[in-house]
Amino acid sequence: MNNPKPTAIRADDLLRHLKDLRTGTYEGVQSRSAKEERYRKGIELLTPVAVAVLEEANALFLQGTGEIQVLGPEDDGSGGLETRFELSWPQQRAAYVTRGPREPLQPVRIVVNYSQGFLHPHLSGSAAGYWPFQVTGHTRRYR
Repeated sequence: MNNPKPTAIRADDLLRHLKDLRTGTYEGVQSRSAKEERYRKGIELLTPVAVAVLEEANALFLQGTGEIQVLGPEDDGSGGLETRFELSWPQQRAAYVTRGPREPLQPVRIVVNYSQGFLHPHLSGSAAGYWPFQVTGHTRRYR
């Protein structure tokens, strides 16, 4: 395969992002409705990738006991759009947060949010708790 270096791809992404910030556009379009159309097209493109990542995590860590849901695009409650790709499993659904207010433990999420008033959508993930910090030697820092 002849793929460009990942750093070159990210540099291109950053330069496009900076151009959008300067021009008030999102991937070349300016109106909110055109930006929402781009958002929805992006969700169509992202869906198989996000689902595949969650399916791999389900197989690798949960022995296939998880459930994957795609929620959205839908109204985020304040006039924006939100899409969530979620992985939940029986033990997680029965668990509660151990620090702070006692509330149900949320699923692992990939979230794409286009809030009202934002110039463009944003991609984020949920925190999956605290992971072990296992850097014990020079070579382990790369793992």
